[in-house]
Amino acid sequence: MSTNKGAWTEEELRRLMEAVRKHLVGQAEPGSGPATIRKDKLYNNIPWTDVCQTVEKRHWSQCRIKWLGVLKHKMAYGQPVFSGGTKSLQGKVDLIKVLNAMQVEDFADIDWEEIAHTIGDVTPRYVQAHYYRLKVANVPLWQSMSCCEIIDFLNSRVLPNFEERLKVLIKSGEVVSRNDPQELFLLFDNEDGDYYSEVQNS
Repeated sequence: MSTNKGAWTEEELRRLMEAVRKHLVGQAEPGSGPATIRKDKLYNNIPWTDVCQTVEKRHWSQCRIKWLGVLKHKMAYGQPVFSGGTKSLQGKVDLIKVLNAMQVEDFADIDWEEIAHTIGDVTPRYVQAHYYRLKVANVPLWQSMSCCEIIDFLNSRVLPNFEERLKVLIKSGEVVSRNDPQELFLLFDNEDGDYYSEVQNS
């Protein structure tokens, strides 16, 4: 089977959403009332080979990447955490602080799930990709440094600059809006492709 490349068609996106929805319905939390699903089930253990067979002409990795992109925007209410302004700087500050607090010796020991939870409404893969961009852009010669050295550099050299810039933005009137991370999402069975939304934690 040949694999499409480039932009997704509306039909491909519809098939992707339908295939993922079918899986998620089976993962819903037990209980009466509206069907809900835990956040981690929106991106963990999805049978991507089955999904790609439903989508047709897209590789499982393309389906996974597309779904994570859709999820990123829905979780962040259309404003990704690292998209600029005070929210972006606060996300970078939080990321560096959490990495430093973990005191890991090796990249394999980083708990991306914990970091995603701390930052809120992002997937572990999204945080991991942003960490990579952060170190490439801010740590000279990062390729020759250990995990500890990179995190120490970010914490001692980059973090103070970010915190100072954040103070300036806040003084100028920009507000850092922080929502509590959503842990449960409502599942919908509708035709417009919007299969889940946030459950208010009140």
